[in-house]
Amino acid sequence: MVDLTRRTLFKVSAGLAAGVIADSLFARLSLQVAAENAADFSTLRERWVDIVTGRAQVIPTDSRFSTALLALDTRVSAWQGILDATGTSVFTDLVLTGPNPDAQGIRAAQKIRQSYVRILDFALAWATPGSAHFGSATVLSQVSASLDTLSAAGYSAGTAMAAADNWWDWQVGSPRALASILAIVADDVPAAQVADGCAAIDHFIPDPWMLDPLKGLPVKESTGANRVDMCQAVVVRSLLDSDATRLNRARAGLAPVWTLVLSGDGFYADGSMLQHTTVPYTGSYGVELLLAASRLFALLDLGGNGPDYEAFFALVEQSYLPLVYRGRVMDSVRGRAIARPTGRSQDAGFAMSEGMLLLATAAPSPLAAQIRGRVRSWLDEDPTGRIFTTGTIARTGLVVELLSSSVPATAEPDTGTRIFNSMARSVIRRPGHAFAVSASSSRIAWYECSSLENVRGYHTGSGMTYLYDHDVSQYDDEFWPTVDRTRLAGTTVEQLALPDRIGGTSGKGCPPGEWTGGSAVLGDAVGAASVFAQHFAAPHDRNGPGGAFRGSDLRARKAWFEHAGVLVALGADISSTTGGIVETTVENRNLHANGTHSVRVDGVVRIGTLPSSRTENATGPLTVHIDGVGGYYFPVGGSVKMKREERTGAWSDINLTPGIDAAPIARRYLTLWLWHGQNFSGRSYQYAVLPGYSLAETQAFGSAPGFTVIENSDICQAVLFAAQAARLFAFWKPATIDGLTVNAPCTVAMCTEVDGTVRIRVDQHTALSVPLVVEIAGVPTASSSVCEGGTVAQAGSITTITMSVGSSQIDCALSF
Repeated sequence: MVDLTRRTLFKVSAGLAAGVIADSLFARLSLQVAAENAADFSTLRERWVDIVTGRAQVIPTDSRFSTALLALDTRVSAWQGILDATGTSVFTDLVLTGPNPDAQGIRAAQKIRQSYVRILDFALAWATPGSAHFGSATVLSQVSASLDTLSAAGYSAGTAMAAADNWWDWQVGSPRALASILAIVADDVPAAQVADGCAAIDHFIPDPWMLDPLKGLPVKESTGANRVDMCQAVVVRSLLDSDATRLNRARAGLAPVWTLVLSGDGFYADGSMLQHTTVPYTGSYGVELLLAASRLFALLDLGGNGPDYEAFFALVEQSYLPLVYRGRVMDSVRGRAIARPTGRSQDAGFAMSEGMLLLATAAPSPLAAQIRGRVRSWLDEDPTGRIFTTGTIARTGLVVELLSSSVPATAEPDTGTRIFNSMARSVIRRPGHAFAVSASSSRIAWYECSSLENVRGYHTGSGMTYLYDHDVSQYDDEFWPTVDRTRLAGTTVEQLALPDRIGGTSGKGCPPGEWTGGSAVLGDAVGAASVFAQHFAAPHDRNGPGGAFRGSDLRARKAWFEHAGVLVALGADISSTTGGIVETTVENRNLHANGTHSVRVDGVVRIGTLPSSRTENATGPLTVHIDGVGGYYFPVGGSVKMKREERTGAWSDINLTPGIDAAPIARRYLTLWLWHGQNFSGRSYQYAVLPGYSLAETQAFGSAPGFTVIENSDICQAVLFAAQAARLFAFWKPATIDGLTVNAPCTVAMCTEVDGTVRIRVDQHTALSVPLVVEIAGVPTASSSVCEGGTVAQAGSITTITMSVGSSQIDCALSF
């Protein structure tokens, strides 16, 4: 039975336009309502229509709504102009008859899904006050005719899924749209159409817990955003004929999605989120999951159904918020979505804002206030009001409601370090900026592409560093189609022409490196210190055409050390024999269309003007400063190259989907890189990034860097920061370095608090047959100690930390 308590009914009625409707509703319904009562399902269906249309919140005279209404009306009117008069297809540009795939290069299942998505807009316009199509008999007739056409074309009970088609179109895209269409028009179209639509959804999603049941392939369990989307389609479909069995099966399928996992798709204890088994996807599939789940929380009041559902709220703080910078979802966790011109990081931020605001309707009061405050701060980061020019009416309603409230903005924290070991990512926040590192490992793909999208994203997992600062449009302003994809900041790359999709689609390409991971101590405090390391292997196909090796055999040990806003990058054990020039890129800054930022080397202006196809060279030690960005310090000799250029590209270069914009775009860049040479082994690099530093501060840092490289080899990479005696280690082998002895590969972060307490964090990144042991020499005997995940023993001047069986990290505090 569906437990529709009075609390739930108040939630259902909350979106209705007038209080009198709610009063009459409660006059008819008892406090406890049986699931088989059709009125319960009808009430929930109306609530769903409120959620997807935003109709109860529309203020037609408010320009913020009129923008979204006009956009919807414009789309519907345009599609009305290409309706297929023959009735064999819905739209003349999405022909549903003929070979599969047809001459348009789009398979039948995809065209059916696209047709449903367009018809959903028809239904939304028909149901929404303020739309030019509101209540239109013509639009309703067009929706009804389209349902018949799509059913006859193959979206119906009994239709087999073509092996060549994408299962997602059949089991997610089409049923998700169809269920909402039927919910909106169910009372105004023939009952047989509603029944046929329900039967089609039941046919393609016999159980939302499972994938591919109709292709004759082994059935596998659905996961992540796909599971939630399928559950959403089934929940909404169940409201049409009061099917409590299907509703409860779908609802029960939600909580496993956010039950923490140890491998494969899902959420991890460290906040990581994977989809396609190997791809960090919090910012794309994760946002889709958030949206779908939040709609269901708002519909069914899942927050009142116990810890299995309330566990989802913990993911807000743990998995989502750390990956948003000033309203932008970080590109390092957006997979192939970075290659979509209509899906920039700010667009993902808008979608996340919508999901968060919906989730707040079911969240406990303190969390709801936190969510709304944070979203308000994100909205304050967009004075242009772009969220209103790109969003749906439903989103606009949520945003207008928030902005009309007294909820104050809650700014993002300006300190905080998160090491997402399970997805080979790290994020560091400091006042005025944030760093993100995107790596890969034997478990995490170099990058993700489909057969069409992000086909040249292969170096984004090669240790790419993102610097987020006051220039919030750095990565949204045509960065991905115009940047030099072989010189992404932070990466070590062999300059070879790589084939599109090298390594495989859907995250199949994982490098054979030893491990990737890190440690952070005092993560949310001003004194936080962190190390993050990657044993890097360049993108390649082991078995290319004819069994030949394709790509690069480049290997490198890369590590990043951060403390007090300074990022020190080390590279060691760099080797390559495949013949290309090897480089490590320090910066590749987007100067937008007209940027003229000055570059100074040790205070002297270099590469001053465009056009500049030439590359200038300098040798270290030296400092480099870019106006408006910050400083860079090179503590050892070597060749530092720099270039100012205007680059031209197009979205169609990286996204081969038919219809993607092929218009050339030009953007200016400043690039700094280190030259390593060809066919060598055992080379290394060192540099530091100083975000926001002035020219004078950069030069002063060069004179007194405040850090010392302890070791940079194939055994260990380690840095000492003088402030707080922060010592950070990436041990690749058992060794003794600077008084620390380890018996296995690991990362170690240590620093001293103001009161003298020594904080130590140790992370294990490989499977061990014996406990991990760290011995630290020279530490005085502690008066007390606390150790989670292990034990501490002291004998003389030696402190021994031993990791507990079953643990993979240790957190210790030694007080004196």
